[in-house]
Amino acid sequence: MLNNKKIISGLFTFILAVTLLFGETMGAIPSDFSKFNVLSYRSDAAGRELLCPVKGEIIKEQKSGDKTTILLSCTHTYYWQGKEETCNYELIIYNIKNYIKSSEVKYGDKIGIIDTDTVLLGRCKKADPYLILGSAFPALIYKKNYYYQPGWLNQTTDTLFYRQVSSFEDCVNDYYSRWQSETEVDENKKIYNSLFNSPELDSISFKFKLDEYPEDVKEKGSLGFISMSYFGKNIWETYTLVDSKCEYTPILCWQYEFKSYLQSEYKLGTDLYIYGTFLALDHTQKRIIFNVRDFLIQSEEEKYEERLKDIKSIK
Repeated sequence: MLNNKKIISGLFTFILAVTLLFGETMGAIPSDFSKFNVLSYRSDAAGRELLCPVKGEIIKEQKSGDKTTILLSCTHTYYWQGKEETCNYELIIYNIKNYIKSSEVKYGDKIGIIDTDTVLLGRCKKADPYLILGSAFPALIYKKNYYYQPGWLNQTTDTLFYRQVSSFEDCVNDYYSRWQSETEVDENKKIYNSLFNSPELDSISFKFKLDEYPEDVKEKGSLGFISMSYFGKNIWETYTLVDSKCEYTPILCWQYEFKSYLQSEYKLGTDLYIYGTFLALDHTQKRIIFNVRDFLIQSEEEKYEERLKDIKSIK
């Protein structure tokens, strides 16, 4: 005769295992995605390979005819108000043809074939800033979860990748002092420029005011050399010199068309939010090169608060 305690113990272990596997999910996959704002593929993408747009763990698969819908558990690390945050969310990919079964996937892994009704939908237990700002549409609350159009998968610039700082001047001095302490410099043999970059420290965003629009780069010189060394091509069309007490003067390097964007979108003397990275030191001009990757005329915090007001509940 079987021991009842062993049976109960075995049942508890099974329940615990199921809870660990599925307890963290946000419920069943909605069968009708028409009520949500989804991210669709272009019409001419049907029949092409479906490459996974994220790294994640496949925690559920659901077949419907000859197609499969999958649920991925994903994480994304970003900066919010100067602190590193981690977003835990789920990504639903509906209606995959010729699905290739897997448990974990990396970005770019082939997982099947795109069909005409293959769409993507994100969801999270909260109004996460990264997801709220990364979606082209307001979030929708459905059965206690927040559903998002996963526009962040198409972002060309992830502005929340850049650490928010309160003082650009402090970062300039920190960058220069780190270069001095971490680099052996022979003054008699100092090279034309020094590429020096730690993304976790040197990729930042900050509030700034422009008194005038950027100046045109008339001679590429050292800027061209640094750009070619880092990017493989000349990407800077204009620049702005920034007043600083640092021994080397910081220079904001603006990519092609940025000046025209500023002239059409930005009013001189008002707040501007700049995103970019310290890249190098130009020793001939005694300048610190800062590559401007993007700019906004409204803070991410203000945008976030505005978008929270547009969230609606649906049934």
